[in-house]
Amino acid sequence: MAIVPDSNVDLSSEVGAVLRDAGGSVNINYAPSYFTADARINKFSKRKPVRYRKYFGMSDSDFNDARYGIYVVKVDTYNIGGDISWGYNIPRGGVAEPYRLEDFRGYNSAAISPVRTGFPTELSIDEPDRYNYVTLDIDDDFDLPEGNIRAKDVHSDELSWYPGIMALNRTRNQSAYRTSATTLQYFSSDTLSVPLLQSWKEGDTIDMYTILSPNMYTGGNESAPPPSGAEYYLAPDSNSGYGRAALKSTYNPTLQYELVGYPKVLYTETVNYDEPAWLVYDVSGYIKNNGNVTHNVEITAYIENYSEGDSDYFGPVTTGAQPGETKSFGMSGSFYSPRMEYTQFLFVSLTIVVNGKAGVLFSRYQNMDTGEWVDNP
Repeated sequence: MAIVPDSNVDLSSEVGAVLRDAGGSVNINYAPSYFTADARINKFSKRKPVRYRKYFGMSDSDFNDARYGIYVVKVDTYNIGGDISWGYNIPRGGVAEPYRLEDFRGYNSAAISPVRTGFPTELSIDEPDRYNYVTLDIDDDFDLPEGNIRAKDVHSDELSWYPGIMALNRTRNQSAYRTSATTLQYFSSDTLSVPLLQSWKEGDTIDMYTILSPNMYTGGNESAPPPSGAEYYLAPDSNSGYGRAALKSTYNPTLQYELVGYPKVLYTETVNYDEPAWLVYDVSGYIKNNGNVTHNVEITAYIENYSEGDSDYFGPVTTGAQPGETKSFGMSGSFYSPRMEYTQFLFVSLTIVVNGKAGVLFSRYQNMDTGEWVDNP
């Protein structure tokens, strides 16, 4: 049994049985034991005892005025990193907070948190569009059991506020906000990117909190002063509403830039002391920017005679391509290497460097007789 019937039929026994079956320590013959912490009342049930100055006949409006027994924590500098989850105020008895068995009508001991979150395990300082997302689901009617409380019940006075994220840089004591463009009243789910300020660096520790804000922050990485009590934590329990990650550099330039086709290697054959040789003097090609940011790109070519082992570098050369643009590059040099009768392949590798991050753009062997590119000679 998980739900107390919405009736007066032996209400005391019904309540005691439900509480006991859910792990509560209660005395079936002593109803006041139902109003203690040992009873393990589920705070996520919409119907449960609340602190309210009324002996009987609680209306929906009365429960709403009591915020369904829930107290929520406002964001402030003193409680950052502390217990930010919803609390439950059990009635303490007496005239101001009488015990009412009728409050248990419709109580569900199997109720669950109405808010689900998913936080990233790492944050990228240079690839935010790939890593830095928080998923937020609120009041999913398909998953919530009968009689479950909803965030909209608890925050009925804040339905015009915006669910969002506060990112707190613990290393620099700076905060940034981003919210959904949808108010709580109409919100069901959203995926929000974690706001990061440009002054934040690799290695910084970032705490992420889901919040309910009276202000909408949607454009770019919105900064704000340290928390001052303007927002609520949107964290029904300790398993939702909070995540921590370190800022890392995850950028690989080859995920953004690609070589279009094959490089062009210009060379001539020459004879030195009656020995055939190659004289490579130019390497060129085209790169395409598949991302949404423009960088200065450095490209270096490495040339090696497969059989002889002679090698040299061309470049680097600097180029840049707008998002979606294909741009040419070229570099000149002088790579001279003997070509013995059994030597046929030239190894060519192109390295790309963006913001200090390197990646191999191309790496293959060219058959110097046919011009064909192969993975292995």
